[in-house]
Amino acid sequence: MGETVPGTLVDLFFSVTDLPREQVLGGVFLLPDETGTNQVFPRTSQRIEVEWRPSSKLIMGGATDLVAGALLRVVGKLGDNRQVLAEQVVVLTRVAKII
Repeated sequence: MGETVPGTLVDLFFSVTDLPREQVLGGVFLLPDETGTNQVFPRTSQRIEVEWRPSSKLIMGGATDLVAGALLRVVGKLGDNRQVLAEQVVVLTRVAKII
């Protein structure tokens, strides 16, 4: 995400570490799985925040799964200050892991 400009549609993997504000998830960007299976993700130190809304489409889980420790795939537009405005959130916590 280094050179991505605000307003760009992004599709990324994300590990939730904290909940800084209501409907905002804080955490770190995860690298895509090199095997293409999207089951194992290397962690980075690049912090991002994801803002979700009741209108965000939640897949393979619900709002109760959006907690610290969750592993997510997020599709949305990159806003200012490394915040992604989530249009779709896929909960991968039960089917993938971080290495």
